[in-house]
Amino acid sequence: MESILILVAAALRLGGGAGYTLAVVRGRARPNPVTWFCWALAPLVAFAAQAQDGLDPQAWMTLVLALGPLTIFVTSVLRQRSLGNVTRFDLACGGLALLGLVAWQVTSDPAVALVFAISADLAGAAPTLRCAYRRPRAEYAVPYLLSAVSMVLVLVTVTDWRFVEYVFPVYILAINAVIFGVVALRGTGPSRQPVYVPFVERRVDLEHDAHGVPLDGGRHYVLRISARPLARLGWSVTAHSVSVRDAADVYFGPTPPAGVDGNWIRTVPGHAWSATFHVYGPGHDAFDGSWALDTITPVG
Repeated sequence: MESILILVAAALRLGGGAGYTLAVVRGRARPNPVTWFCWALAPLVAFAAQAQDGLDPQAWMTLVLALGPLTIFVTSVLRQRSLGNVTRFDLACGGLALLGLVAWQVTSDPAVALVFAISADLAGAAPTLRCAYRRPRAEYAVPYLLSAVSMVLVLVTVTDWRFVEYVFPVYILAINAVIFGVVALRGTGPSRQPVYVPFVERRVDLEHDAHGVPLDGGRHYVLRISARPLARLGWSVTAHSVSVRDAADVYFGPTPPAGVDGNWIRTVPGHAWSATFHVYGPGHDAFDGSWALDTITPVG
């Protein structure tokens, strides 16, 4: 019975990871790359340590825990160029997570090592917790629920209720339940009907790139619209009185990028510039903070 529950738990984790990856491919989810890299790195480090003593079923289960986050991280980087949107807060959390992982590996006391491991995981999760609260539409809630359920199954198999045996599954259950709850309560369910504000335009001014540097007319940039706002009348990006409407990616620069035709706005070398993102007939998400525009990212 115990082995069956473990297999079901692993299947739930893999299924949740596959569902989230599909959501990333379809643009339904915009994962934070720092979080998913940290969530993949910790079990990979643990798997490498376990493999030195032989590849037993427990070691393979640890590898399974890494596969979902690793796939999501790679997909987000390749599909959404998500590394260009990493903030200082994300990097600080990632740095704390790495310090926690190092402390975990050099600590000989199992209980203390687990505290460091949980601290590292929590630091890595912080950017996603922040995003889930500020922009819940950028997250996909179901995989977090599946992961929480899988940890319930794992806890059912625990027979020795010592701290080192149950604390990590309890933590994984708690962090996934919290993220699921935040996303669900912030109103991202598909049953929620769009509420549009008539005869109103929502404008977002763009004056700096993803690194906070003023936009330069001699450089090339891209604005990836990975999460589209609710807009009854559509949206557009305007710079120098030239507009691009309803495109997935909008390119800016003195010359058009190779292979790009209609989604390009010309800029003038030697001159700073700015752009404005217009949402026409905006929905509630353009005002309540559940949608946020991606930053302009330098290209090349």
